[in-house]
Amino acid sequence: MGLFVIGVICNLVLADLRSWHRQYLDSIRIINWAFAHRSEFSDTLKLKATLESMTEYKGKQTTLWPWSTTDNMVFTAFAILTTVPVIFGLAGISSLAVWLRVAIYIVVLGVDMVCVFRYLNFKIEQGLGYKTWILNFDYYSPETVDVFANRYMDIKVHDDIPTVYQKTGGVVTVPTQNGRVVMIRIQRADGHEHWELPRGYMETDDADHVAAARRELCEELNVRDGDVVSVEDLGLISSDSGLIVGDIHVVAVEVGSDWSAELQSDEGIVAVQLFDLAEVDRMVRDSVIIDALTIGAIGKVRARR
Repeated sequence: MGLFVIGVICNLVLADLRSWHRQYLDSIRIINWAFAHRSEFSDTLKLKATLESMTEYKGKQTTLWPWSTTDNMVFTAFAILTTVPVIFGLAGISSLAVWLRVAIYIVVLGVDMVCVFRYLNFKIEQGLGYKTWILNFDYYSPETVDVFANRYMDIKVHDDIPTVYQKTGGVVTVPTQNGRVVMIRIQRADGHEHWELPRGYMETDDADHVAAARRELCEELNVRDGDVVSVEDLGLISSDSGLIVGDIHVVAVEVGSDWSAELQSDEGIVAVQLFDLAEVDRMVRDSVIIDALTIGAIGKVRARR
């Protein structure tokens, strides 16, 4: 009888191990998924929320039967071996008819199988509902605090380091006419006027960065579709990769000879002027132009020549 008790305990331990194995597989799956998709998340808290949603158990575990998988068949074999000592341990059973001894063994085996497989199903379902320990690692990282948010950006502070997350992306346009660069002089937050290239955030109606560039030029310089000769997206640029997470593109726009600038004072623009590239270079060198996005966009144009 002692061997039977030991066998039952071993079956219960195996069920616990199956549950832990389920959790281990979930942990490996989470690690692999997080590694494969790490570039899609700039915020660890958003990544963690996604992983928690993935591991949330929303259904009922499919019942495990003795013959359903290799693991279950091994578990069944162990349960059968567990009940064998019962036959030899029952007093007077040897004097019974063979069919009666077989019936007793089947009953004992059936009760044992029902008990251990109910426990196994319980432990597996418990394992599926368990929030894997992998997710707890992020709990020990410094808290991220939301500082500011509007339709264009979120500002967060993580471990005393602020980060600006742009929601919509943006464009820096490089309008040219007959080889000369069209620049605006605009009042900025530092209280000074600066020579810059037209730029702005993307709006929800903008199909892409090129569409956003066309809209910005229309708003700031009154450039209509009929004035545009050619448009080219020159690719990404960043004003400060250590502070800002965004999707800003440089878009070169050539306008026709018939276009003439119309000052849009409601945009804060105080002057519009055309400059040769050599003159723009001098203005950058002499710190007349100090805007990082403008300097970077001019560099993009120069690199394409």
